[in-house]
Amino acid sequence: MRRPSQLPAHLSGRSFTLEQQRDAGVPADRAWRRDLRVASRGVRVPWGEAQPLHHTCALLTCLTPGSVCCLGTAAMLWGCPLPLAMQNDLRIHLAKMAGGTRPVRKGVAGHKLMLRSTDVAKLDGVPVTTPARTWLDLASVLGLEDLVVAADHFICSQSRSFGPRKEALCSLAELHDQVLANPGARGIRTARRALELCRVGSDSAPETRLRLALGRLGMPEPVLC
Repeated sequence: MRRPSQLPAHLSGRSFTLEQQRDAGVPADRAWRRDLRVASRGVRVPWGEAQPLHHTCALLTCLTPGSVCCLGTAAMLWGCPLPLAMQNDLRIHLAKMAGGTRPVRKGVAGHKLMLRSTDVAKLDGVPVTTPARTWLDLASVLGLEDLVVAADHFICSQSRSFGPRKEALCSLAELHDQVLANPGARGIRTARRALELCRVGSDSAPETRLRLALGRLGMPEPVLC
């Protein structure tokens, strides 16, 4: 069997769209060779090659006009700690910025969200829900403790004795604003309870979980520096 021809360097080892293939001058039939798999409509991925999340999101939002990464995908792009089951979800979670129907595509979990322009940001060129909006949407899929962990991650701001200062991705006030602006959102009761428990300065998920565990035991709350 004839060996597939070598792809251009900028396409080799990474996922690409059929449009990118055409732009690179690669013959159309190259997309159907055995070393590539169809990850989604119009997307090819080399077999056995792990793809960075940001790169995959860039491709799929480009192929789904008006879409924005949301929920677990947005959380991972923002570096938010999540339960293992969500980390292992290989689907890209997308919603349309202008509302309307859910995005439908192989490898995509589509959502219908009412997003304001202030709910959307660009992260290295990829449209994504803002940290505060991402946290509110997570309230529909996370339990209370995991949602507090997420809140602490987003609002953490501190000067450390090691490494650079850690800057908050959003403020506690922005989380409150999201709850006030979306009283009918799924998980809103969990979000309100989480707001009472989150604290600025918790540096990691284990630190947050320890703080919550001490509280459940009736012990004094640790002072966060």
